[in-house]
Amino acid sequence: MRDWSLGLGPEWSLLGRPEMLTGQVELTGPEAEALLLRPERKADRSEAGAFFVDPDAPPRSRHPRGSFVRLTAALEGGEAVQVQVRWQLQPGDEADRLEGLRRARFVPEMALVVGDRSLAVDEASELLASSPGRFVELGGRPVDRQELRDAVELARARKKVIEKLTRAGTVDWGQALELEDEWLAGDDHRLSSLFSESWRALLAALEDGAGVPAIGAPAGFRGQLRPYQERGVSWLTFLARHGLGALLADDMGLGKTVQVLAMLEHRRAAGAGAALVICPTAVVGNWAREARKFVPSMRVAVHQGDQRGDERAFARLVKGSDLIITSYALALVDAERLRAHSWSTLVLDEAQHLKNPLAKRTRAIKELTADACLALTGTPVENRLGDLWSIFDVLNRGLLGGPARFARAFAGPVRRGDEEALQRLQRRLAPFLLRRTKRDPRIALDLPDKQEQDVECPLTREQTALYRAMVEATVSGLEDRHGIARRAHVLAALTHFKQICDHPEVFEPERAGALLGRSGKLDRACELLEELLDEGQVVLIFTQFVRMGEVLRAAIEQHLGVEAPFYHGGLSIRAREAMVEAFQAPDGPPVLIVSLRAGGTGLNLTRASAVFHYDRWWNPAVEDQATDRAHRIGQT
Repeated sequence: MRDWSLGLGPEWSLLGRPEMLTGQVELTGPEAEALLLRPERKADRSEAGAFFVDPDAPPRSRHPRGSFVRLTAALEGGEAVQVQVRWQLQPGDEADRLEGLRRARFVPEMALVVGDRSLAVDEASELLASSPGRFVELGGRPVDRQELRDAVELARARKKVIEKLTRAGTVDWGQALELEDEWLAGDDHRLSSLFSESWRALLAALEDGAGVPAIGAPAGFRGQLRPYQERGVSWLTFLARHGLGALLADDMGLGKTVQVLAMLEHRRAAGAGAALVICPTAVVGNWAREARKFVPSMRVAVHQGDQRGDERAFARLVKGSDLIITSYALALVDAERLRAHSWSTLVLDEAQHLKNPLAKRTRAIKELTADACLALTGTPVENRLGDLWSIFDVLNRGLLGGPARFARAFAGPVRRGDEEALQRLQRRLAPFLLRRTKRDPRIALDLPDKQEQDVECPLTREQTALYRAMVEATVSGLEDRHGIARRAHVLAALTHFKQICDHPEVFEPERAGALLGRSGKLDRACELLEELLDEGQVVLIFTQFVRMGEVLRAAIEQHLGVEAPFYHGGLSIRAREAMVEAFQAPDGPPVLIVSLRAGGTGLNLTRASAVFHYDRWWNPAVEDQATDRAHRIGQT
């Protein structure tokens, strides 16, 4: 062999980068000519743009048109071949641009990408068949033949998997995102994914907020929206217009109901049909009052109790209404008649009621048809991340994958402290979740700070005796119980301990007698209450036990001489609504006792200036929601 070097033409300057050249590659004479390599005289090894010959390397074999040339250079980190799945909108959907993407279908297409050039899998196969050399030329760049062949085989294998999963050949956007997760699972850097231009434009607009047009309050809205609420209305309207599910997770008391009403008025003014609000029974009346106050031109109907008619009557009600309000309980009972209508917007208030994906109520709501769906909650994760998955499976099915996939990719790793998994989850949800807190300085609520105080109360002799007896009974009952029966026994005992601490009469109603002097907690509560009432304050008292609420009402009315209504689930809807209206009135009663489960969410009780939690709930989030019945803005 001669002592010579092979210089590169200008179109091959990328290959001439010395830092990219290591190892050894063999080219025949014709292959060198095909790569536009030309012989030059001796070259300095530091010269960029040259391959160098190893003069001591013997030729491996002969070629009819010339000798093999062994080069001491090979590509390292050159043009890699990526296998990309492209999620294109089904023909016809692209014309709608960003409209209705929630209902759009995506067609997965396979492509191989080299630099800025892409080609179909079949095209790559034809190129391999027509290029017998060590390298294949693609768009002026050399691609390693074996790497391209491996990429073709990988693309075909992955395409079979996708075709098996898609069945009909198309998927909705949620399925596409789930398949994308499966596609990119693992550490294979050759795999990538790309959504259609319309879809990427929509997500980009939502992620940075710059693409969401500011629209403010609609003409038919009677009230003053705060700046953060205007942003919320714009965001909700934007997602609803595109048929995408939204979770408004603002802190309790920031006016989520008002933001939704403004959004619904925007949609009504644009010609949208009837909307459906599903909420806890206790707040059906509050929704109706707020709607009539802030959007008086909206035709509002309540589907509840004796106001319900048969299917034909309900059809007439829907036809003559802009907004139907009903409860979660009736969403299950009257599921068939609700399914018979297509709603412009489905609003799910206190969406933590949907945290159980297997509940009949949740399954019934998933069967409803709506152009847009949104959920409201101040506690998107009440107990575990699975709550969030269940809510989003109603809003945007497939966004977080199936339950097993979610547990494997997100819930499990996040529970173990995996920050990367948490960030991936946040990125996935960011376009569809909006949460602002009262602590955010940009909110500027002008609310007084919450001042929390724990008050310790001693047990009376009667309570101490009952408590000791319960301890002995609990320990003794554990001896012959095992498994779930043992756990149930302990849980029941904990409830009994709380009842004893509240008042002996709550634990044993048959022990009726004097109210004060038997419970250290009740005595101290009455003392504090008397001090607050003397200062002119208005007080809410929450308890989880109905019997305790009755004891409190009797003790307050007898010993303090003030009216103390008790709001609980045993009252009729009308009685509860009347009680709230009376309390909110300027001359209303100075004390309202509220069952935690019946009135701990959804109510506006902003007249109160102090809140008692007479007994503690195991989940602090539930207590926070109850406190925020009072610690919230009084929207005007």
